[in-house]
Amino acid sequence: MRSNPPLFDASLRLTPSGLTRKIAPGDFSPALRATGRGRDRARPVRAARSPQGTALVSALTPRKGGRGISKQSLRDLRCAGQSGMTLLEVLVALAVFAIAALALIQTVSETAAGVNHLEDKSYAHWVAQNQLALTQLAEQFPSTGTERGEAQMGDRTWYWSRIVKETANKDLRRVEIEVRESAEAASPIETLVGFVGRAGRGG
Repeated sequence: MRSNPPLFDASLRLTPSGLTRKIAPGDFSPALRATGRGRDRARPVRAARSPQGTALVSALTPRKGGRGISKQSLRDLRCAGQSGMTLLEVLVALAVFAIAALALIQTVSETAAGVNHLEDKSYAHWVAQNQLALTQLAEQFPSTGTERGEAQMGDRTWYWSRIVKETANKDLRRVEIEVRESAEAASPIETLVGFVGRAGRGG
């Protein structure tokens, strides 16, 4: 004998908005339970296996006493996504920077010194050329010996020495001009050698 369905369903309720059905806790679907509605708590979503994800899950998990998230958990949450350099890495970076800076400073200093030396050599060479030209153009045949003097070039004072020596030809003299930056300098900055013939004709 087939039983008839009950005429009254105890799960139905009459509300101002209409007739509604009371849903038992077991009737919740997994998707509905995941939203957090109903008596059953939603299962926590697993984070990625990384230090940041682990800190995030532990920070967002409430305590048993129901007091919410602690200050320590908030600090862990703020630091979870931050990454910095260790003290050793900072020291290594500073050492590399210091070595590179010293090499750059040394290169610049050597370049500046080289430029200044070339400038001094150019001025001294012009002074030596002028003195040799004056010796070759002089009407009097130069006598052997050493003569010293001063000359102005490039807003500076240069000290020259003219050394005249005999050669195998009695009508030809060897003239050597040395130019120094100061009268007390031991070695000349520029040396120029030429020849002067008798009656002022240069060789």
